[in-house]
Amino acid sequence: MAETLSWLEDLCPSPIFNAMRIARVNEQRLGRVSLDSRLLHDLGRDNQGLLIGGEVSLDLVLDRLLEIADQPGSGRIVVALSSGALVERLYVMTACRRLAKGPPDFWDWGRIVFTTPEKIRRLPEIADCLAVLVLDLQCLVHKSRGGNFGPYCRNDRPGHVNSFRQRQSRPGWTLPLLLWTLRPAKSLNTEQMLVPFGIDGWMFVRGASLQTVPVREEQCVEPVGTLPPHHGHPADSDHQRDLFAHFAEV
Repeated sequence: MAETLSWLEDLCPSPIFNAMRIARVNEQRLGRVSLDSRLLHDLGRDNQGLLIGGEVSLDLVLDRLLEIADQPGSGRIVVALSSGALVERLYVMTACRRLAKGPPDFWDWGRIVFTTPEKIRRLPEIADCLAVLVLDLQCLVHKSRGGNFGPYCRNDRPGHVNSFRQRQSRPGWTLPLLLWTLRPAKSLNTEQMLVPFGIDGWMFVRGASLQTVPVREEQCVEPVGTLPPHHGHPADSDHQRDLFAHFAEV
């Protein structure tokens, strides 16, 4: 585990964000916590999820995501967007353009890889992945389980997320799950969310208290086929070329 912590410290030299930790039911404040290499280590070691909930607008959530994308550090975060409307909005905000056929299965913006719970299964291994964040405004993804029902086959959305987490695991450490919703934690049956996402418990933070520090101005992505250079992974690196080659074949 010391090796995993050292690896996380290299990928995440500074906190991704800090927020007020709370108790779920009475929302008692338990002190501010930082999502840094140590907390990522502990969440993965204990297979705990971090739920960010309530008291914040969608615009603020999206602003915070783009601030996180702009942070230094080579560690990457996969963000699974729960709806087509979110995909389109984030794609327009980051790529500054619309595609006639819609957004791709995934795209990079800074240290974030945007995708969906369905498309996350197509992602190849990302060697420097720190966590997967499910942006689920009404907290419904965990209810979309798989199974065959006559001629119909339902899509196991949380199962795809969990499978990606398992693929990205290291000995004694599972890729942490972050869940961001507009609903307050006390309004959710969080125990029923454990099995679908494959975790053993939750830590809760108040969404309105979340703070990040942007380090550069936003910029538009260049025309189709290029992405802004990622910190630690230049656009012409083997890492980027492998990702592009993989999705070109899908």
